[in-house]
Amino acid sequence: MPTNAGSYSVVASLNNALYTAPNATDTLVIGMASQTITFDPLPNRPLSDGFFNLNATASSGLTVTYTSLTTNKCTVNNKKVTLVATGTCTIRASQAGNSNYYPAPNVDRSFNITN
Repeated sequence: MPTNAGSYSVVASLNNALYTAPNATDTLVIGMASQTITFDPLPNRPLSDGFFNLNATASSGLTVTYTSLTTNKCTVNNKKVTLVATGTCTIRASQAGNSNYYPAPNVDRSFNITN
């Protein structure tokens, strides 16, 4: 039984002691699924915290990636946010999808870095 998105040939046959019928052939199409990202709001943090880790999830179970949209305030490496300067930091969580899932809509979270 197919579990991945794609097109699959299906053949149905009936041939027993009581009945015989010609094979019926058709195509089963399994479409790609949508997915969403759960990314909780980020609390404000003092610059002295230095860094913290992110924890967003995709409904597909695929890995979420992170990007800083304000690299002059914070940077991201894998799941680790490094605080650079005071001000507003914005982090984008994204999931590009694969052969079974469409890309998830991006989720942006902003927080303030304080003295």
